[in-house]
Amino acid sequence: MSGINTNHLSFNSQKDRINLPPNKTFKITGYIGIKGSTTGNSNTTPGYITSLFSAGGDADAIVTTQGYTESSTESFDDGGVTPPIIIVTTGDAGTGYVELKVRYGGSNAGDAGYYVSGAATRTSVGTYILLEEV
Repeated sequence: MSGINTNHLSFNSQKDRINLPPNKTFKITGYIGIKGSTTGNSNTTPGYITSLFSAGGDADAIVTTQGYTESSTESFDDGGVTPPIIIVTTGDAGTGYVELKVRYGGSNAGDAGYYVSGAATRTSVGTYILLEEV
């Protein structure tokens, strides 16, 4: 986590929840990269994932939108990328948090082998969260 005033933000131990400070309002946007997997001579074509922020503790969601990410090699022209967004307020108790729920992969032919990438390197795709106090 980097940026201005990030000392009041933290992740839980599993790093799947952002703990928020009390009595604040935030707009949070997810930028989620996807990548297909290659095994031997087999190459899966990356598809798409859907995502949604959820608020918990004493955080209340004012607005939340579902995100949709589609790779450039998807065989269908379904519309590209829409980032998930939430506008959330936190209460006095300081127990507010936000989680990003992501649905990807599956058990049907052609839709498995995808994952959310967590690091930005030249050989992978990055996943980022932009958190703005409003």
